[in-house]
Amino acid sequence: MSDKKSILKLYFIAAFLMLFGLAITIKLAIIQFVEGEQLITNVSEKNIKFFTVDPIRGNIYTSNGLLLATSLPKYEVRFDPITVDSLLFFNKIDSLSQQLMNLYPNKTDKQWRKELINARKNKSRYYLISKKSSYQDFQKIKDFPIFSQGQYKGGLIVIKRSDREMPFGKMAERTIGQLGTNVGLEGAYNHFLSGEPGNQLKQKVTGNVWRPIENTQSILPVNGQDIVVTIDAVIQDFTHNALLETVEKYKADYGCAIVMEVETGKIRAISNLSKTKYDTYAENFNHAIHSRTEVGSTFKLASLIAMLEDGCVDLSDEVQTGNGSFVFYDGKEMKDTKENGLITVQRAFEVSSNIGIAKIVDDCYKSQPSNFIDRLYAMNLDQELKLDLLGELPPKIRKTSDKSWSKLSLPWMATGYEVEMTPIQILTFYNAVANNGEMLKPLFLESVVKQGNMVINTTKEVLNPSISSIQTIKKAHQLLLGVVENGTTENQKTSKYKFAGKTGTIRLNYWKEDQYKEYQASFVGYYPAENPKYSCIVVVNKPDPLLGYYGSIVATPVFRKIMDGIHSLTPFSIPNDTIINTVFVENKVGPIDIKNENIIPDVIGLPAMDALYLLENIGLEVEVVGKGSVVKQSLKPGTKIIESEKIIVELI
Repeated sequence: MSDKKSILKLYFIAAFLMLFGLAITIKLAIIQFVEGEQLITNVSEKNIKFFTVDPIRGNIYTSNGLLLATSLPKYEVRFDPITVDSLLFFNKIDSLSQQLMNLYPNKTDKQWRKELINARKNKSRYYLISKKSSYQDFQKIKDFPIFSQGQYKGGLIVIKRSDREMPFGKMAERTIGQLGTNVGLEGAYNHFLSGEPGNQLKQKVTGNVWRPIENTQSILPVNGQDIVVTIDAVIQDFTHNALLETVEKYKADYGCAIVMEVETGKIRAISNLSKTKYDTYAENFNHAIHSRTEVGSTFKLASLIAMLEDGCVDLSDEVQTGNGSFVFYDGKEMKDTKENGLITVQRAFEVSSNIGIAKIVDDCYKSQPSNFIDRLYAMNLDQELKLDLLGELPPKIRKTSDKSWSKLSLPWMATGYEVEMTPIQILTFYNAVANNGEMLKPLFLESVVKQGNMVINTTKEVLNPSISSIQTIKKAHQLLLGVVENGTTENQKTSKYKFAGKTGTIRLNYWKEDQYKEYQASFVGYYPAENPKYSCIVVVNKPDPLLGYYGSIVATPVFRKIMDGIHSLTPFSIPNDTIINTVFVENKVGPIDIKNENIIPDVIGLPAMDALYLLENIGLEVEVVGKGSVVKQSLKPGTKIIESEKIIVELI
């Protein structure tokens, strides 16, 4: 009986084992043929996956081939000592440590050796050598002992990244803009600069670290295209320094200056300097585009063009300005800075008589004020410029149908009050006058370059083919030249060249009579007067009134210094309409073909830095005596340069 029980027990155990084995076999089959693929996928997703690889952002170049913004390659260097053969590792560890110490002297060769050996002992597969190495350092590293064997035999792991840098520092910083925003050139032309991302397969190693692995499905990124902007580095330098000197001198709240090329509308320089809480100045807001204020006397040109077009006045007509005070409707008093009496319309403009301009506009349009507004609108003065750079505020020129319109609106608008525009909008109007009536859109983009080849070349964009008749434009030229030769800017005229323009001085918040008086000084004009090449506006907001606040005193000198600099370039000017041949290697611009006629420039009146820049760039050895601006130069302007010739410049 006991034998039968034993046999049954054995059968039972055998049956159980068979069933258990069958269950295991079935489960294995299910795992292999049903669940296996999903499980493998889950493991892969946790340990191997694709990562986005950012492209290298395109460079931004000035019109004369200098870098404004660039993405310099940076290399994160790591080491996987486990992949290195033991014989190779221990034979070459000393020489590798020595090379690392030479390149990264923050550690001794003994420290490097100890850390590398510990990394191997601890099976660290992603040991950090350097977080940010330059391209030059990377070229050295890949030839180091052990590393020269590459990733799979030498354990060298390199991850390429890029950092955005601006070689010119703070100059035009706000115009260049910032990554990740819609601000400035970076934002406006992001679609050219950004490129297309790729992907890279990576494997998870110890410490939640992912290392790249080769895979045929990885996609290389498409790097961004380079853009050449209209900014001229030399003119930008003149503009920045002239504006900075003035805002510091007059302790202004902010200042901005823009230089436009008359025939093309290309912006050759733009500077915006705001006072910081430390009483220094920085490019932290683009006032040229984003700050809209009442215009002041620079708007008087628009008023006169409207009247000349409608035949209300001629420049030789006379207007009675009295003793410098005149009461308009409702007892509202308007004042001039001095008593002018009976003067011509030309003279009223030259001395910037508020009373004179306001009276003739009021006489011309008081029965039909909408005709005046229509003329302003016909000159596009109410229109946005639709700039590539975002954030432009539209002009504010009220209509007669507005609830705030009154009899006082006409005379006050005539002198630039109750009218709000941005500096670049005012400049665009004056540039149209300089350009014989053709109004052009301000341009910031010169061309787009892909792998050294131009793919886009911009041309001028016409906003209004003729803001007025050519006869009126000629009279406008006469008016603007008169301001400099005989009017409010007479103290700034020079024997070197002729320029034309209009001053503006406006009191801010004038309706608050008990408020501390604040002003905005401006000047807008063009150079040279006979054949305009460049137009320019300078706006200085809230200068210290105890130091000076009139446009002729505060703003016009900035214009003069900028044009002095430009005038000094004419003997060896760089043609901005010529696209420079460049070679792009690792984000560095190669040889630039700059036209140089080997003529000594006139640097009298220029700041030391500007003079040095010009003279050294044409091959002269420069000796500087003193500090300040140039008052004397040893070599005569216009004479031929002798190679390695020395020039002495004296400064005061």
